[in-house]
Amino acid sequence: MAYAKNKNPRYSKPKKRSREPDSFIIAKNTILTTIILSIIIVILAFFFSFLLNPERIAKQDLEKISRNYYETYLYEVISKGESPGEIMKKYEESGLPKVTLRELLLLDDRISPELQTYCDKNETYVKFFPEKPYGKNNYHVEYNYSCTF
Repeated sequence: MAYAKNKNPRYSKPKKRSREPDSFIIAKNTILTTIILSIIIVILAFFFSFLLNPERIAKQDLEKISRNYYETYLYEVISKGESPGEIMKKYEESGLPKVTLRELLLLDDRISPELQTYCDKNETYVKFFPEKPYGKNNYHVEYNYSCTF
């Protein structure tokens, strides 16, 4: 049995697809790739600027060494005499005398170069305010930064 040809005028044989991609598809893919790469580069730039921010690093280091100074040195010195509560009570409002960055560095020199490079060692200081019940971890700190970031 022979097959009859389709005599419908609207019917046409499907065209063979060429193996070469359409130039529109190439352009579209190129634009999408460029946009995606640009977004990735912007995200990476923000990520690295946050990680390598010298101001943030210097402030974190000052907080770390001041906490270490108070808890391992200053509180131990104060608590050797009379009861630490009596001594600390005197400084609850006015705070203990300020401690400069230079003094902090005498006890803890393991700090980042950002803190040593950008901050003035004589003008950057911390001030400790003891809080009730005057324990080793009962205090708050005021920071005075004299830094050029």
